[in-house]
Amino acid sequence: MPIRAAFDQVPELYDSVRPVYPAELVSDLASLTGIGTGSRVLEIGPGTGQLSVQLARLGCDLTAVELGPRLAEVARRNLASFPRAVVVTFDFDTWPLPEEPFDAVVSAASFHWLHPDTRVARVAAALRPCGSLALVDIHHIAGDDAAFFADEEACSARWGGILSGAGAVPEREIPYDDAEFVDSGLFGAAQFRRHIADIEYSSATYQARLLTYAGTLAADPAIRAGLVREIGELINNRYGGRVKKRYMYELRISRLRPRSPAVGEPDVT
Repeated sequence: MPIRAAFDQVPELYDSVRPVYPAELVSDLASLTGIGTGSRVLEIGPGTGQLSVQLARLGCDLTAVELGPRLAEVARRNLASFPRAVVVTFDFDTWPLPEEPFDAVVSAASFHWLHPDTRVARVAAALRPCGSLALVDIHHIAGDDAAFFADEEACSARWGGILSGAGAVPEREIPYDDAEFVDSGLFGAAQFRRHIADIEYSSATYQARLLTYAGTLAADPAIRAGLVREIGELINNRYGGRVKKRYMYELRISRLRPRSPAVGEPDVT
């Protein structure tokens, strides 16, 4: 199974433990892209709808393309009260793009799973002239529980390094990066917005969260079980049964450049 398809093993768990996106981020997304009632929006990799429901509440005509059939079923359930939202089960890398373009393409914590050689061009092809691409990335950053993440890294190393790199990173070390899109010549320079959220977990909820990570899901079941058990014991025995994790939600908005009309063709941009 490709690692990017691993999330489909645990759709209900994924839906219950993955947090929704900050309301301030959704407000920024709507403001910077101009989407709202009647806007045609394409969402790539919605999972079970953590961002999809918030987009649907804006009144968008939402098409969400999800690779995992079980994730897609949960997303449909979560979007059942929004008749203008449709979930399509397909791999976006090969999904036939509709003839009518979209006002915006949105992808939250999933764009990196797309084929790197074609993803920018495919997104550009899906957009109307001067349409917007909105990407959301989630970073684990340094907060009050840096000691826990050092202990977690040590624990992970004993089980093959499944969680290597998942610990606390200082926010200042995360660059504002839009080179892939600017270098393509298809998009202009991006606008960025960053939002910080602290989420507290019990040992049980943290263990459940671990079981929705792609690397953990792809690991040998015995190794996965041993790692999750040991981290639960670490939280209970050394941290009083609760830990807090600080996340940075980064919104990156890139606008499609107007294309130059061919000789003799009217400029309609």
